[in-house]
Amino acid sequence: MTDEITLWSWVLALSFIIFAFTFYFIPRKHVFPYLWVLSLSIEYINPVFLGQLFTVGKLVPMILLFAYMVGKKGHLSVRSYKLFLPLILLSSYFILSLFWAEQTIGGTQRGFSFVLLFISFWLVGHSSQDEVGLRHFLGAFVMLSMVVSITAIFGFIDNIIPGTLLRFRALKLNPINMSQLIILGTIPLLISILMNRVNNWKWLDDKWFPLVITINMIGLLISTSKTGVLVFFLCILIFFKLASIKKRVQIVIFSLVMAVVIGVFNIWYPVFDNMFLRVGQFTAGDVDIAEQYLPDRIRIWDEALNLFIEYPMFGSGLTSFDPMTTIAKAPHNDILRTLAEGGIVGGVLWISVLVASLTLTIRSVRLAVSYRLDNIEWLARCMLLFVIVVIAFSQSLDMLFNKSLWVIMGMTSSLWGITVYSVRSVRRKTAVYKSSLQ
Repeated sequence: MTDEITLWSWVLALSFIIFAFTFYFIPRKHVFPYLWVLSLSIEYINPVFLGQLFTVGKLVPMILLFAYMVGKKGHLSVRSYKLFLPLILLSSYFILSLFWAEQTIGGTQRGFSFVLLFISFWLVGHSSQDEVGLRHFLGAFVMLSMVVSITAIFGFIDNIIPGTLLRFRALKLNPINMSQLIILGTIPLLISILMNRVNNWKWLDDKWFPLVITINMIGLLISTSKTGVLVFFLCILIFFKLASIKKRVQIVIFSLVMAVVIGVFNIWYPVFDNMFLRVGQFTAGDVDIAEQYLPDRIRIWDEALNLFIEYPMFGSGLTSFDPMTTIAKAPHNDILRTLAEGGIVGGVLWISVLVASLTLTIRSVRLAVSYRLDNIEWLARCMLLFVIVVIAFSQSLDMLFNKSLWVIMGMTSSLWGITVYSVRSVRRKTAVYKSSLQ
């Protein structure tokens, strides 16, 4: 009884501190986005005094959400509701699927997670519904990537043993999730260099962008995530395609210089060698690991497909997919997961969310270019790459319940609202100007 009272005392005390701190900063658009996005990095950090019932990663976002709603007094309207319907349908369908799920262990918690994640999407959409708010949400991802990368570098230096593989988990993040956050935080910096954009955030001067990108690349290598490295190369190819000939030359030169810098770092702290060890596990380096990992991954995919074939229309229900394997309790592929647990209906709903978000960002880029809205174009190009990264990672990472996905969806919804509002403003000013000439 005493331990339970102590637990709740700690929870209430921590909740009050977080609430008071957040409530003070809610009106300040240059602070709240950083609080919210940084809360993504504490998913697995949990002091002993909180016990097993609570985790900081769940407690902090809930308090932030509550404080935000109180601070805004329930006024949570947004400029665009484009993604609301697809996400409401997706969440509602999978919550309802609990009624026909054969196995519901953890299902209630997952269903409740959909509610919290949707509220998160809504509040992000509200707090980022102007250029300043959305710009600082992008800055928050940049700051988070720096924190993760620097933490990874120091942890790697302290723990690396030459000749042995080290998969260091910065902030206890999953290596794939860690690489995703690093890539997301690198994108706004690369787009800024590509578009010659300056003065994005007062806390980070433009001259430091190349150094931050290099630090993030070292952090990405330390994660030893093959998916992360492949996705980053995809982003580089997209940047290369978007860039002018002059910018392409600069990209090549910068990449060579960065490779040299990381190569020098590798002399003392073998990040390249560590990454090659990881890749070697799946080629000829470590047959035992390859034989254990690859067949299990393929078996998981096969079980997901078999479950979909057995329940093709409506799926087997939320959280009913639970393969007996040591690797994971999800297919590591959101299309397979939604098909297995939601059937054709669930798969279509999930794909519709991705297609809708991709369509909105592409249209925003085109409108911004057509109307010469440079600020909007920068935001739109950043968000387009964000959505592409999410889609790419959803092929090997469980994104459906990933908090960063719902934050990015909220930012995407805001982007469309900002773009439409700006285009309408330009059209009105053009109409007024034309009428004054007549």
